[in-house]
Order: sequence, then structure tokens, then C-alpha cells
Amino acid sequence: MSVEFDQENFRRAVLDIVETDHLFHLLKDVIDARRAAGVPDEALIAVLSRLRLDLQDEGREEDEEFVANGLDEITGW
Repeated sequence: MSVEFDQENFRRAVLDIVETDHLFHLLKDVIDARRAAGVPDEALIAVLSRLRLDLQDEGREEDEEFVANGLDEITGW
């Protein structure tokens, strides 16, 4: 079964958390909701990896680390 995944919507949801709360449980909820909907981990990892690199390019170290924690949640690191 193929699941439609709106990458931009996911990215925006993560950025909303990054730019306001920095509450990990909210990030985990966004990730868990996509996983429960059947979105493959690889798709989530691709979006979060790109976002992490974008934040790194902008010199937003704290935000980059927060997104990296989301990647760790998916990969189990």
C-alpha cells in the first residue's frame, strides 16, 4: 500500500515546533503520526536530514541539534 506523504506539510510542522516550543514530545508526536499513517522512515529521514542541513547552513546550531534528535528517534541512535 502506497501512502501519500506531503513532505512540505511535514517540514512545516517540524519547523513550527523548532521556531516556537522546542518541545521534543511535540516533535515525537509529529513523527509518530506520520509513521502511524504508514509513511516510511526513509521518507521522514530524508525530510529531516535536509532540514537539519538547511538549519546548519543558516548557523542555527540549537535548532539543528533539535532536528537531529528527531532523526535519532527514527533511527534509534
